[in-house]
Amino acid sequence: MNDPGLDEPIQETSKDVEQDRKDELDFHKEDEQAFLTPSRWWFASTAFPLLAGTFGPMASAFSVCALSENWRVIVPDGPGGNEAHGFNVKDPAWQVPRIQNEDLEILYRAVEGYLRSRLVAEN
Repeated sequence: MNDPGLDEPIQETSKDVEQDRKDELDFHKEDEQAFLTPSRWWFASTAFPLLAGTFGPMASAFSVCALSENWRVIVPDGPGGNEAHGFNVKDPAWQVPRIQNEDLEILYRAVEGYLRSRLVAEN
């Protein structure tokens, strides 16, 4: 602008408009944070424990399956060698203890005795 005396008022107005835009953006950011905070707390307090409660027993089940199944395989060398064409390797006898019928009977009697003692104690 070439009009004398107008440069300073135009610059002040420009700064005021820019400041108003920054204030409006800050307000929108604060409003968004206020909107997201409850959902983040819900996610942290509900979703994480649900996921942990789901995957914990699944991990235990996988470990039981790994103990009860033979999962080691010798993969043949050469082209086309993969697990599907491999040779199963059984676990050594010393690695997986086998429960005998006598052991199960002893365990059954111990549990039965414990449960009876608890029932007598409650009555």
